[in-house]
Amino acid sequence: MIALVLAPFAIMWGVPLLLMPFDVPFETVMAVVFPLAIAWLIIGSVGGFLIACRKCGRSVFLRRFMLSTPWPARTCSKCGSDLTVTLG
Repeated sequence: MIALVLAPFAIMWGVPLLLMPFDVPFETVMAVVFPLAIAWLIIGSVGGFLIACRKCGRSVFLRRFMLSTPWPARTCSKCGSDLTVTLG
């Protein structure tokens, strides 16, 4: 989980800082940073949709009419079960 939080900072700041001593042109740095940022967004979004309700299997980020939100729901929009219960 910490890796997903730190990844954008490593991509946006770490890669350019590592390439700076080598006098790499800005265009080349962006050619490296931009695909890494896109990959991070894709991996993060796919991972988020894998978190699902235990009873019916619907993603906790989907609402009615297949609309997605950036935060998980407290109750499942399909079966109504409580999603705030932790694994114990």
